[in-house]
Amino acid sequence: MKLSVTQPDPELFTFIITVQVVTFVGPHNPPYGIETITIGASPYGTRVIDFKHEDEKLPTHLKVHISNILICLNC
Repeated sequence: MKLSVTQPDPELFTFIITVQVVTFVGPHNPPYGIETITIGASPYGTRVIDFKHEDEKLPTHLKVHISNILICLNC
């Protein structure tokens, strides 16, 4: 997990918070992607400024294994 907090204008009580997490299901499953959420916080409230999802890239050797398994399942 990555966390970043910045204050664009030191004279204002406004902050930009960015949180980045790797998603997964269960302790033995591979990551499914990276979620990055940017939030603006001020005395007037909070709001989501941006949300990005990046799919996790599988190594080539795993793609080959998955492809072979799918071929066998279709036999």
